[in-house]
Amino acid sequence: MGMYAGTTVEHLPELTIALKGTLAQALEHITEEEMQRAKNQLKAGVVMTRENCGAIAEWIARHLLVYDRYKTAEEILGLVDAVTIADMQRAGAHCFAGAPSVTALGPEGSVANARLIEQLAA
Repeated sequence: MGMYAGTTVEHLPELTIALKGTLAQALEHITEEEMQRAKNQLKAGVVMTRENCGAIAEWIARHLLVYDRYKTAEEILGLVDAVTIADMQRAGAHCFAGAPSVTALGPEGSVANARLIEQLAA
């Protein structure tokens, strides 16, 4: 799972508080409507990817490398449909169980001095 946010060094503490709150809320308050929207978006991406020959070749190659077999679009759509809110909460809890990984761009030492990782992990 990834998240992108941009700010200045001065606003880093505010950003970390906002990120933590957003992530915690996302784990606790997933609605059926949000879940269905997310599923529809994923399924649309799967179906639309099938309209390009290069994308199909990449899809097949990726599946062979990752799964050691080709998964059809229908199979993937079925897997997406089978995901429940409890599954999402369990996966989210797993993602946020450890210390976060952070990539930052800024003046040398500015992010380390702001203790961003420690603030997000607290």
